[in-house]
Amino acid sequence: MHITIYVCTEEGWNAAPRRSNACVHIYSYAQVVRNGFHSFWIKNSNNNSFKSAIVSDKLQRALLNPVELPEGFYRLG
Repeated sequence: MHITIYVCTEEGWNAAPRRSNACVHIYSYAQVVRNGFHSFWIKNSNNNSFKSAIVSDKLQRALLNPVELPEGFYRLG
C-alpha cells in the first residue's frame, strides 16, 4: 500500500487537460498505511496529462469533495 502524489505547477493545474511534472510514490511499513511511511520514489512524468481513466476519475471525485483548508493554505484553480 502506498500513496501517490502528483506534483504540478499552477500553470499545469490550470491547463486543459491538467498536467503534472512529477509523481511521488510514498511507501508504508508492512504495506499498512497506519504503520507510517518508510521511503519514497520521485518519478519525472514529463508533463503527465492524467490520461489514465482511473486517475482522472479519482481526481474528479476529489475535486467534487470540498475540503476546508487551514489558514495559510489556498486552493488552486
